[in-house]
Amino acid sequence: MLNLPNKKKIEDLTFENTRLSIKIEKLEKQVLKLKKENEQQRILMLDWEKSYKESLLEINKLKKELKEYNPKLKPRTKKISKNDIKKIKELHSLQKYTYREISQITKWSLCTVSKVINGFYD
Repeated sequence: MLNLPNKKKIEDLTFENTRLSIKIEKLEKQVLKLKKENEQQRILMLDWEKSYKESLLEINKLKKELKEYNPKLKPRTKKISKNDIKKIKELHSLQKYTYREISQITKWSLCTVSKVINGFYD
């Protein structure tokens, strides 16, 4: 026959075993849930990668079409000289011409004239 302290230990161990079994069951459910979420994220990532690759292909295709359409199309490389900047500022200081008129006189765009007058090229 079991004595009282041993019986208490057995009950405590049985209780602890039950508690741990329940905890393991909960953790296993969480693991399954996380695996499902991970799979969903993986599928979303694959879809995104596919979409990204398709976008890159479309961009390259459009760039190629643009080159074929107008191969001479290149960004403007002309830079404004210090003399032109000085001339624009002098015309503006006379307070006689509008930006548009200064643009027509100097053959520089309205945007460039505005940048010169507002100190962008200082």
